[in-house]
Amino acid sequence: MDHPGRATGRKFALRIGIRAGLFVFVMFGIPLALYALDQVWGEDDVTVREAIRVTTATEAGMIIYLSFLISLISPCWRRLKELGLPGFGSLLVVFLMLADLPFFMAGRSEASFGASFSTVDGPVPFYLLAALVLVAGMAALRSPIAGQGVDSRFGFAGRAVVLLSVLMSLDVVFKIALANWMSVETDNLGQEDAPSEIFLFVIRHAIWAWSLSPLVFVALTGATAWCVARSRRASLSSGN
Repeated sequence: MDHPGRATGRKFALRIGIRAGLFVFVMFGIPLALYALDQVWGEDDVTVREAIRVTTATEAGMIIYLSFLISLISPCWRRLKELGLPGFGSLLVVFLMLADLPFFMAGRSEASFGASFSTVDGPVPFYLLAALVLVAGMAALRSPIAGQGVDSRFGFAGRAVVLLSVLMSLDVVFKIALANWMSVETDNLGQEDAPSEIFLFVIRHAIWAWSLSPLVFVALTGATAWCVARSRRASLSSGN
C-alpha cells in the first residue's frame, strides 16, 4: 500500500491528468461547447476554427496556457524528488512547454493555431512533445531501490536523457537569441545598408538548428523509454 505522502507514479499521473483535462476543457471545450449551442440554435455564422480562436487568438489563451504550466511545477517537483532526482528538473519541463507557447497563439492569422519555432514551418510543437515525453517517463519510472544510485539505475540512458533535454533547451535559447538579433539588425538597417557579415554568416549556417528538434525529440523518446525499461527491470528483480 502506498504511503499517503508519497508521490507515486499513479498519483503523479492522476494529478497531471486532472490538470491537463482542465486545460483542454477550458482552452478548447468551452469554445466548442458554445459553438455546438450556436449550431443547435440554428446559427451557422461561426465556424469551428473561429470558435477555437476565441482562446487561441486572444490573451485568454495565453493566460490559460501559462496557468496550466505553473500548475505542473509542484507535482513534477515532488515526483522527481520521489525518484531521487533533482526537483529543479521540473523547471526544465515547464521551460520546454513554455517554448511552444506560440503554437497556441494564432494571433492575426486565420488558422486555429499559431506555429512552433521548433521547425521551419512549425506545424508540430516538438518542444511541447519533448516535455510530455519527460512527464510520461516520470510517471512510468519505478521508485529507486534502497542503496541504488542514479547512475546504476539508468546508466548511459539516464545521461542521454539529461544531455538531450539540455540540448533541446539550448536549441530554444539559440533560436530566441537569433530572432532577437535579427530584429535588432533589421531595426538598425537603413534603406541602402546591408546586414553585417557576421550576421549573414550565422544566418546561412544556422538552418541546421531547425532540423535539430525532431531528431533530438526522437532520441529523447528512445532514451526515456530505455530508462523506464531499466527501472522496471530492476524493480522486478528486487521483487517490488
